[in-house]
Amino acid sequence: MRRALALGRRSRTTAPPNPWVGATVVAGDTVVGEGRTSKPGGAHAEVQALQRAGDRARGATLYVTLEPCVHYGRTPPCADAIVEAGVARVVVGTIDPDGRVLGKGVERLRAAGVEVTVGWPTMEPVYDLLPYLKQRLYGRPYAIGKIAMSLDGRVSDGSGRSKWVTGPAARSASHRLRREAQAVVVGSGTLIADAPELTARRGGRPYGRQPERWVLSRAGLDPAPPGFRVASDEPGAFLAKLAGEGVISVLVEGGPTLVGSFLAENALDELAIFVAPKVFGTGRPAFPAAAGEIDLSCGRFESLRRVGDDLWIGLRTAAGIETLSGIEEWSGAQVRRFA
Repeated sequence: MRRALALGRRSRTTAPPNPWVGATVVAGDTVVGEGRTSKPGGAHAEVQALQRAGDRARGATLYVTLEPCVHYGRTPPCADAIVEAGVARVVVGTIDPDGRVLGKGVERLRAAGVEVTVGWPTMEPVYDLLPYLKQRLYGRPYAIGKIAMSLDGRVSDGSGRSKWVTGPAARSASHRLRREAQAVVVGSGTLIADAPELTARRGGRPYGRQPERWVLSRAGLDPAPPGFRVASDEPGAFLAKLAGEGVISVLVEGGPTLVGSFLAENALDELAIFVAPKVFGTGRPAFPAAAGEIDLSCGRFESLRRVGDDLWIGLRTAAGIETLSGIEEWSGAQVRRFA
């Protein structure tokens, strides 16, 4: 299962809007096949693993991070492929909350005589698929707010310059966040002041799958900037709209007013705060006056990493903690239901 989880993570930037799933086929003590979710329209993890295992899949055990599908989409049902391959046992990391699956994969396999074990001793399969599970269960994408600031909490100096607060390593980490998001959003003020590209780049060039770029503006923008979509919705309504379009994860890049508005609506699951070893003294604060309505003391620090000369602080918000708790409770109930 740990190998399947590692495989699934490698598809996190390419699989959406599908979940990033990993699978391994084990015969005796030997891994004889493995796979991970392809780009949309390509083979799912289970099918890849079975194809690579070939005849050795007969009588073997399949470990898969998410319940196998039973419906026809861009590809045939994975549960049927597992039965046809003659797999004897399947270990499922977590149940798929998608209404087209939701236990039907387990039932299909058991009806065909396949032994199925649901759940894993740790919550790692749930945590790995958290954005997907949230979008399916709550009708909202997983939302991360990104802030780059100085030691004294400023996103720009006294002259208003806001670009390159942090160093190259932190900016590379930000581009990774963009690659993992299906949509990235800024406010109209940031768009006008900084003209950000909002593309995922490596070495200065666009790299990998690019997120859809959005501008939130209450007054609207006409015409829309080339390559951007514009919305005038409040944060919660905006996220619900994106979820309806199949978006699993969103990166809210700012500026501070926009991130503050998402926090005020409890619409962010995490904050990615990049702190540079600089003191501006004056300049625009990372958390504006509206932050008086925001209580970050209820959040939980998840990680602290050094990236070049800067620090990357990962903070799960109070809303994110509540959502995570709900998903953990749901997952535990499914394990008991399908044990």
